[in-house]
Amino acid sequence: MVEDWPDPREATDAAEFVVAMRTLRARTDLSYRVLERRAAKAGTPLPSSTISGALSRDTLPRADLLATFIRACGADDATTEHWLAARADLAASEQAPESEPLVPEALSEDQPGRKRSKLWWPSIGVAVVVVLVAGGLLVLGDPFPEQPGALPGSSSAAAPLTSVSVTTSEATKASLGTPPTGRSRVRLAHTGLCIGEGPEKFVQEERIVLGQQDCATASPTMSVEAVDGGYRLLLHSPENGEGCVTVDYGGTHASTLLAGDNCEPGRPDQRFAFEPVTAPAKGYLIKSAAGARWCVGVFKGSGETGVQLIQDRCDGTAAQVFLIDPVV
Repeated sequence: MVEDWPDPREATDAAEFVVAMRTLRARTDLSYRVLERRAAKAGTPLPSSTISGALSRDTLPRADLLATFIRACGADDATTEHWLAARADLAASEQAPESEPLVPEALSEDQPGRKRSKLWWPSIGVAVVVVLVAGGLLVLGDPFPEQPGALPGSSSAAAPLTSVSVTTSEATKASLGTPPTGRSRVRLAHTGLCIGEGPEKFVQEERIVLGQQDCATASPTMSVEAVDGGYRLLLHSPENGEGCVTVDYGGTHASTLLAGDNCEPGRPDQRFAFEPVTAPAKGYLIKSAAGARWCVGVFKGSGETGVQLIQDRCDGTAAQVFLIDPVV
């Protein structure tokens, strides 16, 4: 084992184990992008956003994710097994179930989200079961055992993820109707902030993603475009040209970010449904066609400017309700 690496056996719980992982990355002085490239070269994809997500939580990472991360840091087989054994002992002592994968299942080369050509828009990295019932939404239990704690730098914890019911009556649909199309401001109901691009918060490597921004400065301008089976959210960037709001990794997983990418016809990770609701606020739930059982909202329900959007469990809070204001 490298002499200056932390010993994972010294961790007494999952949170301390993740601290050891963060310390390891800091001591290797390897950026998320470098780790991503090393993992890809070894044939085990590990997106930089997945690394940042794992290192920002206080729950044990999945064993295969840990092994890939440790090897990308430069560990040999013996060191990797040492970390895996420490993780296994902690998992057994806490009697915690395996967490859901932070890395999507291996994607074939022709699937959207695996690898995108870098044209005008930057390629996007990374990264609750909702059942439609009789015109309403019923969120069943929590199939994702990992529960992130309070937002870094915030005193508020995430809203409780208990079973909730969001009513979508015919009267609601009639009063809201379909979302307006054309140039629009898309705002969060709980803050009034607008969707715009900005650096991903709470990580050292600041990837440009979609988040809630001050409406006075939010950019680029946006449009809502009706397409077959839903809507696209267009981004009109003077630097990158026209792009589309896109959910990471094909949109088929929870806990994934949204960013601008090249618009491509028929992509379910670029097509969204707008579900009218009146509670907890009047507006729309936005759900991607690829991940229709999840909702788009603000990371951990934060009210802080600049916090990124994320596709995750539908939690019944106003942090997942959007307002569409036409721009004349």
